[in-house]
Amino acid sequence: MDELKKFQANVRFFRIKKGLSQSQLAEKLNVTRPVISKLETGKQQPSLEQLIQISEVLEVSIDHLLGRGEKPQLLTDVLEPYYTEKHLEEVVDYLMKHPDLYHAIEELAKSDDKGKKYERYIVKMIKELLKID
Repeated sequence: MDELKKFQANVRFFRIKKGLSQSQLAEKLNVTRPVISKLETGKQQPSLEQLIQISEVLEVSIDHLLGRGEKPQLLTDVLEPYYTEKHLEEVVDYLMKHPDLYHAIEELAKSDDKGKKYERYIVKMIKELLKID
């Protein structure tokens, strides 16, 4: 997945995680809501100034927004084969409604040896979300 797609997914994910609507984020960045929508759907690329502002407002590093962090960007990596705006929206909404799954994914990303503890749970939840066997 390229950096722009990771950026799109991460902006939406961290905006929702922070409890902000597109309108609220737009207000904090002094732009209109359609600008945020275009950034999240890839119809517009962020300027350097917007990238810095988004990073500050969402309290996430620019590297993290671009999916360049040291740890795997599980959300974008897992979604790559299913990447459509609809699937992304479903997964983000599901994670927001199921903080226990989000917490399990965070813990898995943070640890090398504890991962086995969360693998089955995460696989089960992802299958449930994607409705696959």
